[in-house]
Amino acid sequence: MKTVYSSSVHYSIGKLRLALYLLGLIFFNSIVLHAQQVTPSKTVYIGNFQPHESDRNSNIEKEIQSTLNKKIQGSGLNPVDSTKSTTSERLTEAKQANARFLLEGFYNKKTLTQT
Repeated sequence: MKTVYSSSVHYSIGKLRLALYLLGLIFFNSIVLHAQQVTPSKTVYIGNFQPHESDRNSNIEKEIQSTLNKKIQGSGLNPVDSTKSTTSERLTEAKQANARFLLEGFYNKKTLTQT
């Protein structure tokens, strides 16, 4: 006895296969994309601010630290004062804490002279 397949059966099996393949592909991609999404850190490390071509002024340094802390908190981030002594150590500390970035720099206190 000879078996005869109709073309409509082959067509619906092909559509079913294609649908399952696409569904599997979408599912796989959603798992991969979900695994790659990392919530960005809200931590910002604040390092030292040093004088540039001026004398050291601890009041200016404290004011910079205080202002930065307030502005960073106001932006919805978490400021953390670094405890390390060198830039390299502070950078390592911030990286290990998965901080968004490390903020440090220089200040210059200029005296105004009247002319």
